[in-house]
Order: sequence, then structure tokens, then C-alpha cells
Amino acid sequence: MNALKRWPLLFGLLALLSLPGAAFAEDVDGESVAPADDEPVEEPAAEEGDAEDELTDLIMIIVGVAIGELLIPDVRYEFSTDPYADGWVLSWPFVFTLAEVGFGAEPEDSFRLEWALMVHVFAEPHYEVTEGNFRGAFGGRLSLAQTSWIPYDLGIYGEGGGVTGQDGDGALVGGGIFLSEEGLASVLLMVRATLLDAGPRYDVCVNFELPIPLNLLF
Repeated sequence: MNALKRWPLLFGLLALLSLPGAAFAEDVDGESVAPADDEPVEEPAAEEGDAEDELTDLIMIIVGVAIGELLIPDVRYEFSTDPYADGWVLSWPFVFTLAEVGFGAEPEDSFRLEWALMVHVFAEPHYEVTEGNFRGAFGGRLSLAQTSWIPYDLGIYGEGGGVTGQDGDGALVGGGIFLSEEGLASVLLMVRATLLDAGPRYDVCVNFELPIPLNLLF
């Protein structure tokens, strides 16, 4: 009798021990087993998305340059020591951003740092309307912008370079202030001296530019 009383207790223990195994088997059959911790989890291809965004930005900048620079030239009036050399000049500035370095604290509402130091190179075909001369200007520019005071970048810059054309060769120096959208589309209040063989020329103008970041081209 004592042995018969032990069998129900033994079967009960076996049933309890078999419950976890049955549950595991049910999960396997229903394909609901959770993945192991060490199994790799597939992540979205962030690099491909970044490449597409950069390509879109580059296309938009090139279209903007084609419309804003090629079709709509900047207009400036040059003054000279020779009053007969004074006249209107059309220019088509092409600006490339070589580098941008941010420093200072990072504002809460912006992903950029408080200050930005930018290095640009530029090439500008000129057409001197009064005498019908073509000229080419080229050089470099160093800009310093404050990025957190207002919604746009506000800064100063200095530039230097060379000039060659039908009315002589020489050098140029200039500087001014600018307002830009995160280093891209920029409006500049520019003062420039063009030092030609035939005499210096001076102008003050408002210039619109669309710098092209070289990291998007290469």
C-alpha cells in the first residue's frame, strides 16, 4: 500500500518537471522563440542614406549655382583714379569650401558649434561693360562666423588673390561681412581693391554666393 501511494507523487513530480520542456517545444513549433542575445541584429544601412542625402544636397547646390550665378551675374561699379576707367562690371563668382572647423560650445537648438572657421577658394570671370574687357579673378578667403546669436551665420571675412585680363594683370585684396545659411547660400557686403597695371580699381558691392563644399564632390 505504501508503494502504491508513492506512484501518484512520483508522477506529479515528473509532470511538473516536464512543463518547461513542453513550453519550449511549443515555442519552437510556433516559431516564437526569442532570438539569443549574441545574435546580430540587422540595422538600417545608414551609410547609404547619408550618401543619398549628400547627392541630393550636391544636386540642389549645382542647380542653385547654375540659376543664381550663371544666369544672374553680380553687378558692381568700379571706381578708379582715372575717371574714364570707371564703369560697371559683371561677375560670376564660383566659390568652393575647402574646410570648415567648428569650436566653442554647442547650442541646445543647433547641431553646429558656437563658432565656425571656413576656408574657401574662388574663381570669378568678370566682364567690364564700359570698355568691353574680359577679366578673371581667383584667390582664397578666410571666414569666421558666429552661429548661435541669430538663426543665420553672421561673420567677417578677408580675401586675397590675383587678376588677369584684357585690361591688365595684378592682385586683389578685400574683405567684408556676410550672412549665410549654415555656410551655404551667402550674402556678402564686400569691399575690394583690384590692383591692375593700368591703375587700381575699387568697389563696394552686395554679392550673392552659393559655396560648393568640396567634400560633396569627392
